[in-house]
Amino acid sequence: MFGIAKLAAFAQPQLRLVRGALRFMKVTLFMLIYRFLAQWADGDFDADYAPGAVPPKSLEDIPEPDRPMALDRAALHFCMAVLSIQDAR
Repeated sequence: MFGIAKLAAFAQPQLRLVRGALRFMKVTLFMLIYRFLAQWADGDFDADYAPGAVPPKSLEDIPEPDRPMALDRAALHFCMAVLSIQDAR
Protein backbone atom coordinates (compact mmCIF):
# COMPACT_ATOMS: atom_id res chain seq x y z
CA MET A 1 0.00 0.00 0.00
CA PHE A 2 1.23 3.49 -0.82
CA GLY A 3 2.06 5.87 1.97
CA ILE A 4 1.54 9.60 1.55
CA ALA A 5 5.28 10.21 1.03
CA LYS A 6 5.52 7.52 -1.66
CA LEU A 7 2.40 8.84 -3.39
CA ALA A 8 3.74 12.41 -3.35
CA ALA A 9 7.10 11.25 -4.73
CA PHE A 10 5.30 9.30 -7.47
CA ALA A 11 3.03 12.22 -8.45
CA GLN A 12 5.71 14.95 -8.44
CA PRO A 13 7.06 14.34 -11.99
CA GLN A 14 3.52 14.20 -13.40
CA LEU A 15 2.64 17.48 -11.69
CA ARG A 16 5.73 19.12 -13.20
CA LEU A 17 4.65 17.96 -16.65
CA VAL A 18 1.15 19.34 -16.15
CA ARG A 19 2.48 22.69 -14.91
CA GLY A 20 4.84 22.89 -17.90
CA ALA A 21 2.06 22.07 -20.34
CA LEU A 22 -0.22 24.71 -18.82
CA ARG A 23 2.55 27.31 -18.99
CA PHE A 24 3.19 26.41 -22.66
CA MET A 25 -0.51 26.64 -23.50
CA LYS A 26 -0.79 30.04 -21.83
CA VAL A 27 2.22 31.41 -23.77
CA THR A 28 0.92 29.91 -27.02
CA LEU A 29 -2.53 31.41 -26.46
CA PHE A 30 -0.97 34.80 -25.69
CA MET A 31 1.03 34.64 -28.95
CA LEU A 32 -2.13 33.80 -30.92
CA ILE A 33 -4.08 36.68 -29.36
CA TYR A 34 -1.14 39.03 -29.98
CA ARG A 35 -1.06 38.00 -33.64
CA PHE A 36 -4.82 38.66 -33.96
CA LEU A 37 -4.42 42.08 -32.35
CA ALA A 38 -1.50 42.91 -34.67
CA GLN A 39 -3.64 42.00 -37.69
CA TRP A 40 -6.45 44.16 -36.35
CA ALA A 41 -4.07 47.09 -35.80
CA ASP A 42 -2.87 46.71 -39.41
CA GLY A 43 -6.48 46.92 -40.63
CA ASP A 44 -6.63 43.23 -41.58
CA PHE A 45 -10.13 42.39 -40.32
CA ASP A 46 -13.71 42.07 -41.54
CA ALA A 47 -15.55 45.33 -40.95
CA ASP A 48 -18.75 43.63 -39.84
CA TYR A 49 -19.70 45.87 -36.92
CA ALA A 50 -23.33 46.90 -37.13
CA PRO A 51 -24.09 49.62 -34.56
CA GLY A 52 -27.85 49.12 -34.90
CA ALA A 53 -27.75 45.36 -34.40
CA VAL A 54 -29.59 44.04 -31.36
CA PRO A 55 -28.03 40.96 -29.73
CA PRO A 56 -30.36 38.03 -29.12
CA LYS A 57 -31.97 37.95 -25.68
CA SER A 58 -32.19 34.15 -25.53
CA LEU A 59 -31.09 31.07 -27.42
CA GLU A 60 -34.54 30.81 -29.01
CA ASP A 61 -33.93 34.15 -30.78
CA ILE A 62 -31.07 32.57 -32.75
CA PRO A 63 -31.95 30.53 -35.87
CA GLU A 64 -31.69 26.81 -35.09
CA PRO A 65 -28.83 26.05 -37.53
CA ASP A 66 -26.72 28.82 -35.92
CA ARG A 67 -27.26 27.74 -32.29
CA PRO A 68 -24.31 25.33 -31.98
CA MET A 69 -21.90 28.02 -33.17
CA ALA A 70 -23.48 30.57 -30.82
CA LEU A 71 -23.04 28.22 -27.85
CA ASP A 72 -19.40 27.57 -28.78
CA ARG A 73 -18.76 31.29 -29.16
CA ALA A 74 -20.35 32.09 -25.80
CA ALA A 75 -18.23 29.45 -24.05
CA LEU A 76 -15.04 30.65 -25.74
CA HIS A 77 -15.75 34.29 -24.89
CA PHE A 78 -16.19 33.27 -21.25
CA CYS A 79 -12.88 31.35 -21.32
CA MET A 80 -11.05 34.34 -22.79
CA ALA A 81 -12.48 36.62 -20.11
CA VAL A 82 -11.34 34.22 -17.37
CA LEU A 83 -7.82 34.09 -18.85
CA SER A 84 -7.69 37.88 -19.07
CA ILE A 85 -8.76 38.28 -15.46
CA GLN A 86 -6.18 35.73 -14.27
CA ASP A 87 -3.41 37.45 -16.24
CA ALA A 88 -4.31 40.81 -14.70
CA ARG A 89 -3.74 39.49 -11.18
